[in-house]
Amino acid sequence: PFKVPFYPIFPALALIIASISMIAMSYYNQQLALVFLAILAGSFILYKLVYAKKS
Repeated sequence: PFKVPFYPIFPALALIIASISMIAMSYYNQQLALVFLAILAGSFILYKLVYAKKS
């Protein structure tokens, strides 16, 4: 293992910014949010169908 500078800060900051962006997108553009969630749900289902059998 090696040291990474500011390790817990940058991932947490990225998660916070992504969450704020998702909330803003959902608030201002509901259709785009629904398309995004549909793609996310479809990807999750595909992942479960393909990779659940392998593990």
